[in-house]
Amino acid sequence: MLTALNAFFGLAWAILVVNQKNTKKLFKTLNQHLAPFGFSLSAQHKKRIAFYTAQSAITNHWFSLLRGEKPSAQEITNAIFLGAFTPIADDLMDGQNITFEELLERNNTESADAVLFTFLYKKLAPLLQENLLFKSYFEKAHLAQNHSLKQLQKAPISTEELKQISFNKGGFYTTLYRMVLQNKPLPGEEEAIYTLGAILQLLNDLFDIHKDFHNGVQTLATNTRDIHFMRAELTGLEQKFISQYIALAYPEKAKRASLASVMAIVTRGHVALDYYQNLQGNAAHLNVATYLRKTLIVDMEKPGNIWKNLLATAKMLPR
Repeated sequence: MLTALNAFFGLAWAILVVNQKNTKKLFKTLNQHLAPFGFSLSAQHKKRIAFYTAQSAITNHWFSLLRGEKPSAQEITNAIFLGAFTPIADDLMDGQNITFEELLERNNTESADAVLFTFLYKKLAPLLQENLLFKSYFEKAHLAQNHSLKQLQKAPISTEELKQISFNKGGFYTTLYRMVLQNKPLPGEEEAIYTLGAILQLLNDLFDIHKDFHNGVQTLATNTRDIHFMRAELTGLEQKFISQYIALAYPEKAKRASLASVMAIVTRGHVALDYYQNLQGNAAHLNVATYLRKTLIVDMEKPGNIWKNLLATAKMLPR
């Protein structure tokens, strides 16, 4: 339990203190760049960017623990620019139903998103030139994002293809976020992080089931609407990831600290699964259409859910 508590406190410091401070500075920088074009960050921009910079701060924290060394100032800067770039690129691609390559070709200043896309891409350019692994996963992540545009179409997608789309998107993006750190991955590390990314994408689909269902987005959660299926998928991926992670040639203490921090996030999905399972009951599917949005929100800031999350984390750690 002590290891799990330490993981929670470490994440809280990384997200609520360090990253919030860095994100406020980023907002100021972005607004200064937007002003000459007649734009400024909207509340939605700030919400989306803050969510992804928090994600980037989390992965930086995880993999810095794994290597046993805090991120440098440059690594933190690279991570926050990548965190800001991700939602801007995703929203432009999804909103206009265009590929990443088409976005690069447009290079216009017609909207705040377009201006931010160009600005942030230039901020990442040195990393793309200097870090071949970052460049490789940057390309893989955006190919996966291109493929994920299919989820917006009406033609039904098979469960197996949805797995490929979802797991590639989560797997390659999470591995990309890892590559802002300068230490080279050890043998097996990229595969383990890909599996972790697949888990994170599965959780994202689970928590967004109401929004995606009503927006017509095909995900494993919206297409199956079966919490038994989602639990089985998560359990299998968790077992695979833990096995891969503990096999890495890092010091045992570092692996344990990093794994505890990872599971503090992953086991939020356990809390959500239990809640949705109660709603589904013995039915074959969770009837998403019949529930209000507020009913399908799992508030992970509620004391009871935080406690369940903590207990689940402690339970998942290898003895």
